[in-house]
Amino acid sequence: MALELHLPWPPTENGAYDVSPVITSVAVVRMAAAYHSYGAGAAIRVGMGLIRGGWRLGKRGRDYCHTVASHVGHVEAIEGPIQVVHDFWPPDSRRRDLYNHHKVLHDALTKAGVWKDDSQIVQGADYWHPAKRPGGVRIVIEELQA
Repeated sequence: MALELHLPWPPTENGAYDVSPVITSVAVVRMAAAYHSYGAGAAIRVGMGLIRGGWRLGKRGRDYCHTVASHVGHVEAIEGPIQVVHDFWPPDSRRRDLYNHHKVLHDALTKAGVWKDDSQIVQGADYWHPAKRPGGVRIVIEELQA
């Protein structure tokens, strides 16, 4: 049995995640200053501490997750392999990278409990449609036989 969802347009991966330092020592002030000079993904040793850049869901991403969860409601998580078909209707005709929207959408569906993990997706198709305000995504999720 397939699950069909009509969801609002997702933010891009770039807009939904923030860079956040993960600090593993007590020398917070000195390391935070060093972190900003090196940027995300850098691991910097300062004195006895280590600071490492990481990604975390930002406000736009968290808001989108809450919206998706309210659209999904209560469902039992799919446990087996999954086929996913996406139909995208962007909100306007700007050029976009289709795959920048997948991560946020799939992370929101994971948090909403639709599946255990998006690594269960083994088949899929994407369809890009002409712009239509306010934009949206139709996603059809089907559990495949193992």
